[in-house]
Amino acid sequence: MQIMRLRIECQQLEKETREREGSRDKCDMRLNTSKLHIPFDERKDDFDAYIRRFESLAKNQKWPEGQWSTALATCLSGEVLRVYGRLPRGDAADYSKVKTALLKRFRFTADGFRNKFNLGRPADGETAAEFSARLSHYFDR
Repeated sequence: MQIMRLRIECQQLEKETREREGSRDKCDMRLNTSKLHIPFDERKDDFDAYIRRFESLAKNQKWPEGQWSTALATCLSGEVLRVYGRLPRGDAADYSKVKTALLKRFRFTADGFRNKFNLGRPADGETAAEFSARLSHYFDR
């Protein structure tokens, strides 16, 4: 009787272990960006806005941060891709280092934002609220 009870407990533990491993496998799914591929076009896209949109998408899709650098790299082309390609392998795998290098390339540094804030003028068709929000963003950065 006791042997039977131990066998049942052992089977239950094995089942729970398999279920836990199965749920962990779901969390370790490979990142598939093909449906969410948002290419960056340096001729018409603002990189700061692009990177904020990319991060928002990555967070909302619950992508593991360790894969953000790779996902971002698939969206880059032109000079931005060359900047990424010149990074040391270890840095290219670290999203924060990739982001910092790319923001520097586009002069999105403290000095760059200070300059944009000081020289900021309303764009054609930009409402006062939009202009104010843009200046606030420059100030906060």
